[in-house]
Amino acid sequence: MVVSIGLWRPIARRIRLVHGIFRFAHEEITKVKNGLIQSRPGELDEYYPGGRLKERRVTEGPAKHTRTNWYEGGQKQSEVIFEKNQLLVTRTWTSEGKLASETVYRKGQADVERAWFPSGQLSSETSYDGNGQTVLLKQWQPNGQLRMIVEFKDGSPYKSLQYDPQGHKIGEYLIDEKHSRI
Repeated sequence: MVVSIGLWRPIARRIRLVHGIFRFAHEEITKVKNGLIQSRPGELDEYYPGGRLKERRVTEGPAKHTRTNWYEGGQKQSEVIFEKNQLLVTRTWTSEGKLASETVYRKGQADVERAWFPSGQLSSETSYDGNGQTVLLKQWQPNGQLRMIVEFKDGSPYKSLQYDPQGHKIGEYLIDEKHSRI
């Protein structure tokens, strides 16, 4: 049985432990002080009623935390990795075990986000600046050919290149502040 003890505070419709101690079988596993995780090394597992692993939280000292979830059928579903109390990477998989998405973070902000088609072919890639604003979006067709590239300025799209299913450029557009083609 998992027991949590501490002061909980709702933040932006999410519940977050601000200060307190997580306990498992009366043994302290994680302290949270001023919203920062201060865990000792170890693992905490949760299982589906049938006995299959559902979630594993791994703490490698105060510097690294990993949370992994599995589908009931046993395939990995998602993974979140924190390093030095900052989000480092998130990944999701399909129920068939294929990578579906990945977001890499730098200094707690999204840096690059990728998504894949069920076939495993890259579907899209979005790049962000240091403030978390989109700077470049690339999308591919299921056959691997480019579909579109959109460049952003100050977080808004300003230039779009579009391609046919064979990867030949069919259009180049500048986009005004109202998001209409010029």
